Amino acid sequence: MTFNSVQYAAFLAVVFALFWTIPRRYRPTLLLVASIAFYATWGWSLVLVLGILSVGTWYAARLIRASDDDRYRKLVCGVAVIGSLVVVLGLRYTGNFLSTVTEGASPTSFGGQAAKAIIPVGLAFITFQAISYVVDTYRRTEGTPDSSLADHVLYVAFFPHLLAGPVMRARRLVPSFHDGPERPPRRLVAEGGELLLVGLFKKVAIADPAFLVIARQGADPSVVPSGEMWLLWLLGLVAAYFDITGYIDMARGSARILGIDLSPNAAHPLLRSTELSDFWRRWQVTVMAWFRDYVFLPVRGTRRTELSESLGLITVFLALAVWHGTSPNWLIWGALTGTIVVVERRLQGRRAARARAAGRRRGHGTRSARSRALRLAYVYLALILTLPWIGSPTIEATLETYQALFAFRGGGIDGDTIGMLLFGVVCLLLLDGREETRQARSGRADPPTPLRALGFGAMVAGIVIFSGAATQPFIYLRF
Repeated sequence: MTFNSVQYAAFLAVVFALFWTIPRRYRPTLLLVASIAFYATWGWSLVLVLGILSVGTWYAARLIRASDDDRYRKLVCGVAVIGSLVVVLGLRYTGNFLSTVTEGASPTSFGGQAAKAIIPVGLAFITFQAISYVVDTYRRTEGTPDSSLADHVLYVAFFPHLLAGPVMRARRLVPSFHDGPERPPRRLVAEGGELLLVGLFKKVAIADPAFLVIARQGADPSVVPSGEMWLLWLLGLVAAYFDITGYIDMARGSARILGIDLSPNAAHPLLRSTELSDFWRRWQVTVMAWFRDYVFLPVRGTRRTELSESLGLITVFLALAVWHGTSPNWLIWGALTGTIVVVERRLQGRRAARARAAGRRRGHGTRSARSRALRLAYVYLALILTLPWIGSPTIEATLETYQALFAFRGGGIDGDTIGMLLFGVVCLLLLDGREETRQARSGRADPPTPLRALGFGAMVAGIVIFSGAATQPFIYLRF
């Protein structure tokens, strides 16, 4: 059951009606049952993995909380974290091995079913939630709740963000299961409904058609003109952004109509990034915050030397690569991107040192429009230099892509590519602008204006026009 399906619309409608009908003390139980049922639609075997990770990390947190022995607490925390990672990587690598062995087999065959069932959808995000709770308990992070088993399982399995984020911390999400309003506030329902509509429009009317254009025009990189290839990669960035943020908007909207607030997960990466490192911070805000807190900071340690900081940054991007995929291409992408980010950080430090020596204040707000445009152009160039490693299935295909990009091969540019890219950019400017306004007005009345109502109508029309016979899965359901 995916967010862009009729089944999910019916499921959410039933949960919404029951949630605001039953007494408030029973609502967490309803959400827990609904979340398990939602995950079970992907396969009951997956619920078992969810249960093992949830119960195991909850029990480890209880042991940590009950002890004052630092060595024992560290041991339990380490076992819980390593055990969770073993589950993730073990299932992923085993599933990928089976997929390779059974390549070409029918999806309904035993091998095909085993390869599909052994990698639970959304496994990485489930693990993020579980690990963060254990580590925050060990660190005695302020506000980390002493959750009951039911609350902890619900925290890990809450269906809106179960499959692809945003990654939430227990100290923020668990209390909201119990502290919601008695009746559905009109404002929350309106905000949630808008997010659901915008998210579905992003996925169905922008991302899916754009990916179809990319698949058709870029199927054989060896014959694609260089100009076309550059535009296709730019279109791919726009399509991926709308696919990912479309899911997050629908996740936030689903939670919002239930009185629960999930974090935004993007901060205008395609419009406001100034460096490659800044882009990745903005692209997946909650995921990168997780890697900062639970990978970068432990690796860097308390001694902030250039070497330890560089090692921490490289480790983050290698860990991101391993999380996303198991092919050599992902590892090359992680090493390459991490190296560029380290170089950026060194250059930042030197610029800051020169500014201090000259007695100047260093600030981003004084940059000219030209400077911002040049920095954004650099970000796009860096992305197109690095992303072919994860956008191509093999090293050979990646090299073909680079050849198409830089061989200056002549030829015309397809009108569908230009038209879809222009449409995507216009939607990017309008929807990102609206998201900024929505966040600024969050918690306050924001009645629809005639122009916005016209926009909603246009989105509904777009969804109807672009809806295909079969729904296309969201990108992050692969991870």
